[in-house]
Amino acid sequence: MCLQRINEADKTSGVLSKFARNVGLGVAGGTFFACCFSAYVLVLYFAAGSPAPQGAQQGSLGSVVAGYFASGISIGLLVGILLPLTKWWWGAMIVGAVAGIPLYVAMEFADSGQVIGLDSILTAQVLGFAVTFGSLAGLVLWHVFHKS
Repeated sequence: MCLQRINEADKTSGVLSKFARNVGLGVAGGTFFACCFSAYVLVLYFAAGSPAPQGAQQGSLGSVVAGYFASGISIGLLVGILLPLTKWWWGAMIVGAVAGIPLYVAMEFADSGQVIGLDSILTAQVLGFAVTFGSLAGLVLWHVFHKS
């Protein structure tokens, strides 16, 4: 009886540690991309000597970099949570589409400074791009990581 409880606890801790590892990998990946985009925009900022990075008409340098990190970490968290779905090609497409939504929303906000509403044509465009290109990116990455 006691050994059975220990075995069940080991199984639970194994599942939780795998989940924590997936989330950690996702957040680390999102943070990596945020660092890359931030470095890029810093180079543009200092090369141009302008008060706002190129493409960010409404935001300051700090808000753009903060947006990159907020987006990267939140997208990484989503991908980490959904990572088990990437065993299958259709699951990878779902993960890509889900990750694409906050990515395209953040890109639109950085570009125009507008928060998209649920009733706008812009929302349909952003969601269309997110689902289309996110799912295609998920499928391509699935093929890259599942070579036979």
